Amino acid sequence: MIICPFRWPYAALVFICVFALALLLISCGGSGTNPPASVTITPLTSSISIHGQQAFAAVAKDSGGNVITGATFAWTSSQPNIASINASGVATGMTPGTTTILAISNAGSIKSNLATLMVTPVISKITISPSSATIAVGASQAFTATAYDVNNDVVATAFQWTNLSSNVASIDANGVATGAAAGTTTIFASAGGVTSPGASLTVQ
Repeated sequence: MIICPFRWPYAALVFICVFALALLLISCGGSGTNPPASVTITPLTSSISIHGQQAFAAVAKDSGGNVITGATFAWTSSQPNIASINASGVATGMTPGTTTILAISNAGSIKSNLATLMVTPVISKITISPSSATIAVGASQAFTATAYDVNNDVVATAFQWTNLSSNVASIDANGVATGAAAGTTTIFASAGGVTSPGASLTVQ
């Protein structure tokens, strides 16, 4: 407890009380910021091509689960020859392969969870199978896609499926189309900025 001598002149009294309070706050760690207890990074899994980039984000929390604003981190890649990562958490694909990304809090040296980053070769072309199909209304047809690099080697990647006429058929994330009404539509698969030739789907 701070006791101020009231018989002193008012200005001197204020100065001494404020000075004593400042010393008390400093001695107690007056910044009020708790050290990090955990660090979490996102996304947990991602895939990029050679020379492609992926931005990672990190969040530090104290022991009470409160987000620590202004926290800074050191970023590392377990295989920097596969993907490098800069001080801002942006990874760049170097060669095909898989690496893990880690963020370490600069205050407390708390390590994050590990994120997996796959670097794939540059896709040269994508094929779709079957190239044409006919189904009844309400029936389903599974399409498959294959990606190739410039050497005609198969590239493991995820595909985005699109359909020209959604009123004729729908298509899900796995390439399975379902007939909705009689007509013809065209199905496409894309990845890495490359789109396949269209596959024809007729619904009767």
